[in-house]
Amino acid sequence: MVVNGDAETGPCAADGNVTRPTGWDYDGDITQLAYNNSYIYNRVNTIPATAKPGRCLFYGQTSANTSMWQTINLTEYTDSSLIDSETVKFNLSAWLGGYVHHNDRAAVSLTFDDQANHMVGNVTSIGPVDNVDRSNVTSFLFQYTTGLVPAGARSVTVLVVITRAIGPINDGYADDIGVFLYQ
Repeated sequence: MVVNGDAETGPCAADGNVTRPTGWDYDGDITQLAYNNSYIYNRVNTIPATAKPGRCLFYGQTSANTSMWQTINLTEYTDSSLIDSETVKFNLSAWLGGYVHHNDRAAVSLTFDDQANHMVGNVTSIGPVDNVDRSNVTSFLFQYTTGLVPAGARSVTVLVVITRAIGPINDGYADDIGVFLYQ
């Protein structure tokens, strides 16, 4: 359901340029960055790849706080009567990571809205994954959660927030962001 959740659609930066993520709205300098790159002191090309590595990942770039989001119409994927009978469940997952001892981090959240764009249910989040979670090692950790799509929901907004805690570079990373519905 997530468009370009794997950072593989569109170009990937191989240097210090900002390459905006295709299919996402954004705030700040969030970038699709190639795993093999000559930028950021060779940090990203030392990351152990995710379970399904591709060419690129999402990277915080130079903004202290950066985010990207997209809203998904749930009725394109399931019948609204099934949602309203509370039989549709969701799975939210992503690989989240960062650079060595830096506490730069990434988190992903879901917000469900009704047809009038009012929030229904609670915000669901995974992450953030910080340096303590990663044992001060440059890496990704798989994060996921499941839940029930709230009655009345007609859309869901996927929000990725990458936060810089130290240094001039925002070394929060995300890849393979997915939202799946099931019964």
